[in-house]
Amino acid sequence: MPVEVTTNQIDYCGRHIVCAFSRDISERVRNMEALRESEERFRGIIENYPSAIFLTDRSGRFRLVNSMFETWYGHSAAEIMGRAPDDIFPQYLAELTAAMDREVFATETPAEQECEAPLADGATHTLVVAKYPVRDGLGNIVGVGTIHRDITEHKETDEKLRQSQKMEAMGQLTGGVAYGFNNLLAVISGSFELIEKCAGGDARLGKLAERGLMATERGAALAHRLLAFSRKQILLPSRLDLNRLVRDITDLLQRTLGEGVDVHIREGKDLWPCFVDQGQLENALLNLSINARDAMPGGGRLHIETANLPLIDADADAEADVEPGDYLMLKVSDTGGGISEESLQHVFEQFFTTKEAGKGTGLGLSMVHGFAKQSGGNVAIASELGVGTSVSLYLPRSAAEATAETRDTGSHVAAGAGETILVVEDNEAVREIAEELLDELSYLTVSADSGPAALAVLKRDAPIDLLLTDVVLPGVMNGPMLAEEIRRLSRATPIVFMTGYAKETRDDLAGPDGQVRLLQKPFRKS
Repeated sequence: MPVEVTTNQIDYCGRHIVCAFSRDISERVRNMEALRESEERFRGIIENYPSAIFLTDRSGRFRLVNSMFETWYGHSAAEIMGRAPDDIFPQYLAELTAAMDREVFATETPAEQECEAPLADGATHTLVVAKYPVRDGLGNIVGVGTIHRDITEHKETDEKLRQSQKMEAMGQLTGGVAYGFNNLLAVISGSFELIEKCAGGDARLGKLAERGLMATERGAALAHRLLAFSRKQILLPSRLDLNRLVRDITDLLQRTLGEGVDVHIREGKDLWPCFVDQGQLENALLNLSINARDAMPGGGRLHIETANLPLIDADADAEADVEPGDYLMLKVSDTGGGISEESLQHVFEQFFTTKEAGKGTGLGLSMVHGFAKQSGGNVAIASELGVGTSVSLYLPRSAAEATAETRDTGSHVAAGAGETILVVEDNEAVREIAEELLDELSYLTVSADSGPAALAVLKRDAPIDLLLTDVVLPGVMNGPMLAEEIRRLSRATPIVFMTGYAKETRDDLAGPDGQVRLLQKPFRKS
């Protein structure tokens, strides 16, 4: 049992007597031990808390700081104790600290505010500054406790989510606009073709029709870019050798970019095949290369690099913002002036451009972004002012080896011999122009404005030699569903889809032989 012994010397009848008193101090020892343990726990919590914590007295002097505070602000506790915040913090943060401390003393309630401040690592961080009153045993406020919580990563994640939602909303809007635009262009293009035929020997009328057709082609190219941005273009992916594709397009790139741009190719070894639309990938590479050339008006180097990129969980989000898996990287880098941090936040937005007025549409990078996302990959950009810019395309690996493929880039007119084509299109003007163009090619036509109406025609045993149906139809039955129902009825009717907008994939549109027969709006007779 712990005791406290007190001694005292007294004179008693001329004699010196020493008196000793003992007192049980078990409770005091227990209380002191409990206090010590409590202080150790408090100190342990403070020291291990993943935020900077400090206490200041009524005069604003530091009385306690934790190790995270020392790390963040680059001063040891010994250097800090007894000093004022304006000796340690940048001016803005010191002024904010003083103002919030005054508020806490005045209101006797906690206060919280968000701010940005440079830390010892040299970077500017976003902090939440939380303050609360510190009281003594009598309830008097004797100081202020403060917690600095770093929310930089959280803010960056929120910004990425906000930007992703913004891009998605813009894509939905753009896709709808492009869909309507393509339907209008189909009517305009078909009408000009018919006018051109009817012009006969009228050279002036024929010239006007030709100009109209050229304008609709330019409009169609714009609509296709909008659809690429919104990820609603029809993609026909195949297994590709990325190195071979880059080699094959190099001559075209060199001619397009001019003599002032020195093109360097770095091929990845043992490269996996990728699974993408070859034509769209070529367009994306051409777009990126032209952007790089425009960033180097005085000439420079264009680097094109390919590589295998296996991404595990930890890498996938940070490096490419894709699902974990195997990807191929196609990187295009230039030695131009670079892009500012502010502009980098907007480069994939539709119609955003850093080029001079009249020298850029602002659709190139947005188209590349849409193509990459629709292909199951992504695109990332890095830039440094005065050094240059790199754009990396991440493309999904194919499950099988790449094969050499030929693409039919030509067109021909398939004249008919009285065969009957069922045209299914809900837009009356588009439907009528399609029928007239087919009539010009010696086909017979019947029409329907919906899937059920088309089935009704087929069930009447009308002699239908081919079905031409829009992908997007009103009601519950769209084009692919209509095609599936026709196949279920065991009809061998060939099917061709037409569309200017698609949420469907290649598999949705493929026939029993795996082939996709697609007529892209706006279409022409020849």
